[in-house]
Amino acid sequence: AISAQRRALDLLPDDHPNTAMYLNNLGTSCFVRFERLGELPNLENATAASRRAVELTPDHHPSKPLRLTNLGNCLGARFKRFGNRVDLDDAIAVNDRAVILTPDDSPDRPGRLNNLGVSLHMRFSATGEVADIESALISNRSAVTLAPDDHTDLPVYLSNLGVSLRSRFARFGDLHDLEESISITRRAVELAPDTRPSKPAYLDQLGNAFRAHFLRMGGLQYIHDSIAMHRRAVDLTPDGHNDKPMYLANLGLSFLSRFE
Repeated sequence: AISAQRRALDLLPDDHPNTAMYLNNLGTSCFVRFERLGELPNLENATAASRRAVELTPDHHPSKPLRLTNLGNCLGARFKRFGNRVDLDDAIAVNDRAVILTPDDSPDRPGRLNNLGVSLHMRFSATGEVADIESALISNRSAVTLAPDDHTDLPVYLSNLGVSLRSRFARFGDLHDLEESISITRRAVELAPDTRPSKPAYLDQLGNAFRAHFLRMGGLQYIHDSIAMHRRAVDLTPDGHNDKPMYLANLGLSFLSRFE
C-alpha cells in the first residue's frame, strides 16, 4: 500500500488538487505500519506526509478536520516515543482545531472529541495539570454521549473515558471514579469482539482498574479478575506486537499483587 501511494505522489505535480489527499493517505498507511511494528522511520514519514497534507488543505475543505486528526495522532505518537512536550502541545492544538471545524451534527464529531480527550490526558500524565484531566473527561464523556450504541468505535471511546477516570482516581483518590472506570471499561470489553485489534488494550485497561481496586479496598476477587483480564490480553496479542511487553508486564504485576 505504501509503495503504491508513494508512486501515486511521484506521478503528480506539486500543485495538483489531489496532492493533499494522496499525502494524507500515505501518512495514514505509514502510521498504521508504525503502530504494528514500532519502527521509527514509519512514524517520521507519517508525520511529514500528514503535516504537508494539512498545510495544503484550506480550512473550508470538508476533509481538513480528518487530516488534522491524522496529524494529531502522529504527533501524539511522537510524544509517547520521545517525550518532547512541543509534540504534545501541537497534538492538542491540532485535535482542538479538528473539533472546532467539525459540525455539531457530524457523525465524525465523537471521534474527534475522543482524540482531543486522549491528547489532553497524555499531557495530564506528563505534567499533572488538573485542568487537563478535567478537560479530557469533558471531551471523553461528550464522545461517548454523542456516539450511538451501535457505533463501531464506541468501545474506543468508552475505554478512553475509563482511562481518564482511573487517572483522576489516582490523583484524588475518589473511589467513585475508579468504580465508574471499571463499569465503563467492562462495557468496552463486552462490545468489542475478540477479533478486534484493540481488544487486548481494553482488557489490559480493565485488568489495571481491577488491580487498582484490589490495592485500595482488598477483596481477592478483584485481583483474580485482574489476572484473568491481563491473561486474555496477552493471549490475544501476537508476539511481534509493540504492546505485548506491556501486557506481559501488567500480568506479572497482578500475579505479584496476588502473591503479596
